[in-house]
Amino acid sequence: MDYAISAAGDRGEHITFTDYDRDALCRLIEDDLPLTGTCWDHEVIVGLREDNAEMVLKSLHDDTEHIYSDEGLKELCEANGYEFTETGRIF
Repeated sequence: MDYAISAAGDRGEHITFTDYDRDALCRLIEDDLPLTGTCWDHEVIVGLREDNAEMVLKSLHDDTEHIYSDEGLKELCEANGYEFTETGRIF
Protein backbone atom coordinates (compact mmCIF):
# COMPACT_ATOMS: atom_id res chain seq x y z
CA MET A 1 0.00 0.00 0.00
CA ASP A 2 1.10 3.51 -0.73
CA TYR A 3 -0.68 6.70 0.24
CA ALA A 4 -0.34 10.45 -0.03
CA ILE A 5 -1.92 13.02 2.27
CA SER A 6 -2.46 16.69 1.62
CA ALA A 7 -3.55 19.06 4.35
CA ALA A 8 -3.76 22.77 3.66
CA GLY A 9 -5.83 25.05 5.85
CA ASP A 10 -7.21 27.03 2.93
CA ARG A 11 -7.66 24.14 0.46
CA GLY A 12 -8.89 21.29 2.65
CA GLU A 13 -7.56 17.78 3.02
CA HIS A 14 -7.41 14.71 0.85
CA ILE A 15 -5.91 11.23 0.89
CA THR A 16 -4.92 9.16 -2.14
CA PHE A 17 -4.40 5.40 -1.81
CA THR A 18 -2.56 3.27 -4.39
CA ASP A 19 -1.70 -0.43 -4.47
CA TYR A 20 -4.21 -1.05 -1.70
CA ASP A 21 -5.28 -4.61 -0.83
CA ARG A 22 -7.55 -4.54 2.24
CA ASP A 23 -7.52 -8.33 2.67
CA ALA A 24 -3.71 -8.46 2.66
CA LEU A 25 -3.55 -5.53 5.08
CA CYS A 26 -5.97 -7.25 7.47
CA ARG A 27 -3.86 -10.43 7.44
CA LEU A 28 -0.72 -8.61 8.57
CA ILE A 29 0.25 -8.74 12.22
CA GLU A 30 0.15 -5.29 13.85
CA ASP A 31 3.86 -5.31 14.79
CA ASP A 32 4.86 -6.36 11.26
CA LEU A 33 2.98 -3.65 9.37
CA PRO A 34 5.12 -1.81 6.84
CA LEU A 35 5.23 1.84 7.85
CA THR A 36 6.20 4.84 5.75
CA GLY A 37 7.60 6.79 8.68
CA THR A 38 4.90 9.46 8.81
CA CYS A 39 2.72 10.18 11.81
CA TRP A 40 -0.31 9.11 9.77
CA ASP A 41 0.65 5.45 9.28
CA HIS A 42 -1.36 4.11 12.20
CA GLU A 43 -4.46 6.19 11.40
CA VAL A 44 -4.40 5.10 7.75
CA ILE A 45 -3.89 1.41 8.58
CA VAL A 46 -6.70 1.33 11.15
CA GLY A 47 -9.05 3.25 8.85
CA LEU A 48 -8.40 0.95 5.90
CA ARG A 49 -8.67 -2.19 8.03
CA GLU A 50 -12.05 -0.97 9.24
CA ASP A 51 -13.02 0.12 5.70
CA ASN A 52 -13.50 3.63 7.09
CA ALA A 53 -11.47 6.17 5.13
CA GLU A 54 -13.87 8.87 6.37
CA MET A 55 -12.52 8.32 9.90
CA VAL A 56 -9.00 8.97 8.64
CA LEU A 57 -10.09 12.06 6.75
CA LYS A 58 -11.93 13.44 9.80
CA SER A 59 -8.84 12.91 11.96
CA LEU A 60 -6.70 14.63 9.31
CA HIS A 61 -9.18 17.52 9.17
CA ASP A 62 -9.16 17.90 12.96
CA ASP A 63 -5.35 17.91 13.04
CA THR A 64 -5.19 20.45 10.20
CA GLU A 65 -7.59 22.73 12.04
CA HIS A 66 -5.33 22.56 15.09
CA ILE A 67 -2.10 23.08 13.15
CA TYR A 68 -3.40 26.31 11.62
CA SER A 69 -5.01 27.58 14.84
CA ASP A 70 -3.34 30.19 17.06
CA GLU A 71 -2.49 27.45 19.56
CA GLY A 72 -1.03 25.18 16.88
CA LEU A 73 1.11 27.94 15.41
CA LYS A 74 2.33 28.90 18.88
CA GLU A 75 3.32 25.25 19.53
CA LEU A 76 5.19 25.15 16.19
CA CYS A 77 7.13 28.32 17.01
CA GLU A 78 8.00 27.15 20.51
CA ALA A 79 9.06 23.67 19.33
CA ASN A 80 11.38 25.17 16.72
CA GLY A 81 12.68 28.05 18.83
CA TYR A 82 11.26 30.72 16.50
CA GLU A 83 11.31 34.23 17.93
CA PHE A 84 9.88 37.38 16.42
CA THR A 85 10.45 41.10 16.60
CA GLU A 86 7.69 43.48 17.66
CA THR A 87 6.85 44.03 13.98
CA GLY A 88 6.34 40.30 13.42
CA ARG A 89 9.56 39.56 11.55
CA ILE A 90 11.43 36.44 12.48
CA PHE A 91 14.29 37.24 14.82
